[in-house]
Amino acid sequence: MKNLIMTLTFVFALGACSSVKIEERNTTIVTAKNVTREQGATGITDHFTFEGKIFAAAALKWDTDKSGGRQTIEAKWYNGERLVSRTSQTFNMNNPPFYAWFSTLGASLGVGKCRVEMYANDNYIGSKTFTISEK
Repeated sequence: MKNLIMTLTFVFALGACSSVKIEERNTTIVTAKNVTREQGATGITDHFTFEGKIFAAAALKWDTDKSGGRQTIEAKWYNGERLVSRTSQTFNMNNPPFYAWFSTLGASLGVGKCRVEMYANDNYIGSKTFTISEK
């Protein structure tokens, strides 16, 4: 009986720490000129100039009301087909939706047709294309 209680305790603790799978069908990505915790994404656009920051903001949802658990979200920034930079952050996600955002500089990406791809625990969850012009 003692072993059964210890096993059930372990299974319960393991289940509480697990994370849900974030999928492309439940993810919305926008590009914007600014993002704050209070206001979310503002200045949503697909056109940026060489100067200034570019934000990629994602609304992540899942099909259950349980906690999303610990998730590593990664953003990969491209100019054309060339990977320019990548960054990631690990979050402890509560109930859906969960909002995550990353930023880069227009000068870092360069002029042209660009995109940002996002991944949750190495699984592709979506992308957003945008353009950068000199002015």
